[in-house]
Amino acid sequence: KEQLIEGLGEIIKAGFIKDPSIINLLGTETLMTLVDSKNLKEIIKKSIRVKEFYVKNDPIDKGIRQILNVGHTIGHATELKNKISHGRAVLIGMDKEFALCEKLGFTNISVRILFNKILNKLEITLDTKVSIDKNAILKDKKIEGNVVVLPVVTEIGKSKLIKIKDFCLLCSNS
Repeated sequence: KEQLIEGLGEIIKAGFIKDPSIINLLGTETLMTLVDSKNLKEIIKKSIRVKEFYVKNDPIDKGIRQILNVGHTIGHATELKNKISHGRAVLIGMDKEFALCEKLGFTNISVRILFNKILNKLEITLDTKVSIDKNAILKDKKIEGNVVVLPVVTEIGKSKLIKIKDFCLLCSNS
């Protein structure tokens, strides 16, 4: 079960940043039906295509490829400190980043609603009370001084990069 959740963190992210058809396919499954689902191969292919799009269009990881880091800024800051898997940490990071960006007016509320609906359908529970290691955020590759270049899902399947000052202070409230 944990191995499946590990992979789903990145797959769900791919659906939210670029290809909503991944989310639609996942919405027909539970965690247990997904293993033997005829949709699994298609879900994986679509997820790979999303990653391939960003890598091909930004091979040096200095521009739009950073969109692949949705959920990772906070996710990495919870992963090691709380000894949780990368996939689960990315999902927690997505949840927290969606909520924060919604408050800041960058993310439509429908994003977090659908995210929670998909997690519920897949029977994935998240401990969103985990602590955030703010020192890990300060060492993140997306930090430039006191500004983080944060990938944001604006709407389901649409994302962009924004710059946020004092990101660690904002995380304290999320």
